[in-house]
Amino acid sequence: MRLLPHRRRSILSPRHWPALLALVLGLGLGATAASAAEPPGRVARLSHLEGDAGYAPAGGTEWLRAEFNRPLTTGDQFSAAPGARAELHSGSTAIRLQGPARLGLDALDDRTTRLQLTEGALALRIRAIYPGERYEVGTPNLAFVAAQPGDYRFAVDPASGTTRVALLEGSGTVYGDGGQAQPLAAGQQAVYTARGLAVQQRGPAVRDGFDQWADARDRAEAQSISGRYVSPEIIGYQQLDAYGDWSSDPTYGNIWFPRVTIADWAPYRYGQWRWIDPWGWTWVDDAPWGFAPFHYGRWTQVGSRWGWVPGPRVARPAYAPALAGFIGSVAPGPRGNGAGRPAERWYPLAPGEAWRPGWRASAQYLDNVNRWNGPRPAPQAQPRFAREPQAISAWHEDRGPQPARWQQQPERRGFLDTQQRDRDPQRQARERMEQQRIDLQRQHDNDRRAQEWRVQRDQQERTQADRAVRERQFAEQAERQRRAQGEQQRQSREQQRQQGEQQRQLREQQRQQFEQQRQQRDQMRAQQDQQRAQREQFRAQQEQQHQQREQFRAQQEQQRAQRPPPPQQQQHDEQHRAQRPDRGS
Repeated sequence: MRLLPHRRRSILSPRHWPALLALVLGLGLGATAASAAEPPGRVARLSHLEGDAGYAPAGGTEWLRAEFNRPLTTGDQFSAAPGARAELHSGSTAIRLQGPARLGLDALDDRTTRLQLTEGALALRIRAIYPGERYEVGTPNLAFVAAQPGDYRFAVDPASGTTRVALLEGSGTVYGDGGQAQPLAAGQQAVYTARGLAVQQRGPAVRDGFDQWADARDRAEAQSISGRYVSPEIIGYQQLDAYGDWSSDPTYGNIWFPRVTIADWAPYRYGQWRWIDPWGWTWVDDAPWGFAPFHYGRWTQVGSRWGWVPGPRVARPAYAPALAGFIGSVAPGPRGNGAGRPAERWYPLAPGEAWRPGWRASAQYLDNVNRWNGPRPAPQAQPRFAREPQAISAWHEDRGPQPARWQQQPERRGFLDTQQRDRDPQRQARERMEQQRIDLQRQHDNDRRAQEWRVQRDQQERTQADRAVRERQFAEQAERQRRAQGEQQRQSREQQRQQGEQQRQLREQQRQQFEQQRQQRDQMRAQQDQQRAQREQFRAQQEQQHQQREQFRAQQEQQRAQRPPPPQQQQHDEQHRAQRPDRGS
C-alpha cells in the first residue's frame, strides 16, 4: 500500500488567519479551560474501508496501516490511497474520503471538530450540532465553518491549487486569508483559488459518483437495526447488526449478544492494550465489531452467554478508553509515561458498577460514563466479574495481551516488553530476529485473514443487497396486494353503496305506495262518509215522507170523520154539481 508523504499545513494559524483567530479564541477559551483538566469524551473511528488507507499518530512521522478499532484523536493524520474510499465516524458525524486523500484531525474534542483537508475529496455529514459545538474544515485555500447540520462536500486539487465547496444540505461561511467571509446556502457550489476567496466558478451543487456512494452509506446507516437501541452518538454501533442479535431483558433492558465461536471468549480478552494519548492505556479489540461494546456501556452474563448492555440512551455518551476493572497495579492516566503494564489482570465491569479513570475527571464526565437507570448491584467486597475466573483476563507471556486474530499489523509504540533488561546482545539479536519472524508471520496471517474478511464482507454486502432486493420485491408485492385489496374494498364499498341506493329507492317506492294506499283509504273513507250522509239524508226524507203520510192519513181520517151521512152526501153532491158550470158550454 502506498501511503502519502507526511505534510501538514494549518491554514488556521495566527499568521495566515488573523480574522479567524479572534473568532476561534472567543468561542474556544471556555472549552479550552474546561477540557484542559481531562481528556475529551469524543474520538473518531474508521468504520468502513474500500482499498488501502493509513494513519500517523499525533506527533509521529511514521505511517501505519489503518485499523478499524484504533481510536483517532486530535493530532492524528489519516490518508487514503488512490481509488480508496474510507468512512470515519465521530459521534453521529460521518467523515468520508475518496483517495488519494489526506485528512488531519487538528482538533477533536467535546466542543470543536476541526478537520484539515490537504488533498482529495471529503464528504462531511453532520447530523447534529449541539449548543456551543463548532465544526470547521480547513484547506490550503480557505476555512469553512458549518452553521447547521447538513451534507457538505469538499475537494482539494493540489495540482491546480483549487478547492471546491458544495453544500448539498445545510449552510455555512467560507473564510479567506485576509478575513474575507462569504456565506453559502444549501444547493450552492463554488470553486476557489489562491487564499483570498477568488471564485473561479460558482453554480448549483452537482452530485457525482462519490456523492452517490456517500448517500448509499447514509441509507445503510439509517436502516441499521442497532440504531433503534442505542444513541446515534455511540461510535461503532453500525457494525453490531452483522455480528450479533438484540434481545430484551427485564433487568437490564436491551442487550446485544455477539455471535462468538471461541470457547474461552470473554470481553477484553482478545485484543491489545495500547498507550494512546491523552487517555493512557486503551483497549483495542480484535473483533470487527469491537469498538462500541468496549468503550461504552457494560457487559453482563445471561446464562452462559456474554451480552453487552448499552445502558440508558443519552444525547451525548462519553467515550472511555476501556470500561474494565483491574487487579494489580493501577492503570496510569494521561500524565503517565506508558511504562510498565496497566495491570496484571482485568475483567469487564457489570451494569451499575462505576468506572474510575486514572486521571482526575469531572463529575459530568463520570456521570456520562457511569449513568445507569437500572438496579444497582449490592455492595460487595469485589465487583461481580472480579470473583469469576472465566471473566478475568491476564497478560499473555510477557509481551502484552494475546495476539490479535482479526486486525492488521499493530502499532508498535506503547507495547510492553519487561524482560529486555539485563540481556546479552547476541540473545537480544536472536530475539529481535525471532520477533521479526513472528511479526512477519502475523502480518501474513493478518493479511490473509483481512482478505478473508473482505471476501466475507463482500458476501455480506451481496447478501444485504440480495436481502434489500427481496425486501423491495416483498414491499412491492405487499404494495400490489395492498392496492388490490384496496381496489376490492373500493369495489365492495361501491357495491354496498349501490345496494344501499337500491334499497333506498325500494323504500321510497314502498313509501309512495303506502302514501297512495293511504290516499285511497282516505278517499274511500270520504266516499263512505258521503254515502253515510246520503243514507242519513235519504232516511230523513223517508222519515219526513212517513210523517207526511201519517199526517195525510190523519187528515183523511179527520175528513172521513167529518163527512155527512149518505143522503146528505148525495144532496151535497148534487148541489155541488149544480154549482159547477156546464162542461159543454
